[in-house]
Amino acid sequence: MIAPGPKLRDIHPPPPPSWWPPAYGWWVLLACVLAAMVVLVWYARRKRRGRLRWKAVRDALGEMRARYPQEGLAWLAGQLSQWLRRAAIQRDAAAASMQGEAWRAFLTAHAPRGADVAPLLSLHDLAYRPAPQFDAEATLHAAEAWLRHVLTERSA
Repeated sequence: MIAPGPKLRDIHPPPPPSWWPPAYGWWVLLACVLAAMVVLVWYARRKRRGRLRWKAVRDALGEMRARYPQEGLAWLAGQLSQWLRRAAIQRDAAAASMQGEAWRAFLTAHAPRGADVAPLLSLHDLAYRPAPQFDAEATLHAAEAWLRHVLTERSA
């Protein structure tokens, strides 16, 4: 007969792992989710700000279209010149002091592809003439295209 062995105790499993603190992978995942949320909020605010800016410009252009028959072409040239300058300053602060050929080069350089910027090139001078003559609708259309391009273009 075989002698009985030593009395052994039953196997005890370790306690279940606690949920806190989480493993490193969970911390990395949390950081990625938070970073994605910050980027999404920033992007949404930026898009909203751009939409509001463009809406203000569109409203101003609509008001100019409605008022220029009563106010005159000199008034329209002055208003369009101001809006072009405001948008240009948002793109490049040096645009505030540009005059003459430098301003025309800036307008041409920042124009959308295939757009006719010729009506815009003489706006600054037309605002100071006593009775300017130009095609108001073509100029408004060119200004709208230029402003849309400058205010909504991604690379600022």
